[in-house]
Amino acid sequence: MKDFIAGCNILMKYSDNIDICAEHDIIYTYLNRGDEEVLSLEDCDALDALSGWHWNEDNDCWAYFT
Repeated sequence: MKDFIAGCNILMKYSDNIDICAEHDIIYTYLNRGDEEVLSLEDCDALDALSGWHWNEDNDCWAYFT
């Protein structure tokens, strides 16, 4: 749970208006258009280091395995 919340906190630095959806034990997070900023390399590395978080190329978003 700590890693999930830590990842959400990283993403919320870029927007407090994030859409999420969940399918097949994966939570997908989408920064809304217009609010979207490119995450810093440090924040991308931090998300990658958290258990469960990964970049989902198919959906072009950060995702979390439940």
